[in-house]
Amino acid sequence: MLTPDFSAYAAKVQITSDRLRAGSEMQRMIENLMSRSVIECVRAGASLIGHAKCIAESDSGHYLTCSVTDNDGKARCKGDLGTSFSRIELVINILLYGLKRTQVEEIFNRVLQEEAKSQGFSVSVEDMEVHDHEEDHEHHEHEHEDLEDNHADSH
Repeated sequence: MLTPDFSAYAAKVQITSDRLRAGSEMQRMIENLMSRSVIECVRAGASLIGHAKCIAESDSGHYLTCSVTDNDGKARCKGDLGTSFSRIELVINILLYGLKRTQVEEIFNRVLQEEAKSQGFSVSVEDMEVHDHEEDHEHHEHEHEDLEDNHADSH
């Protein structure tokens, strides 16, 4: 059930290294990133974690998925990122109750920067917020639809 205190945050993260890295290094960082993000959200006042999840793809074509569904922040991961990589694309979604979306975004970005810095990775983040079509603009009749109706009636 969606309530006013529900928040959803989604982002695409590019993680790069100036040298080849072991996939296990990145897996540990992603597990820490997901766990710490959830734990920090709970500390900041999140009342319920709906789901925090990610999928990571390495430039070697390997995939890793991680999921956190409890306030304890334990990340459960499947897959692997291969033996070596220099770039990872990570798509994350965090759904929770009790914080504003901007708070979730700030927490995730802070934790991401801390994790990346500690491991020597560079990161860039693209917010993937989807705007509701209904709120973006008013709906109106399109003139060409009326013309087509008139044209059909004349035959």
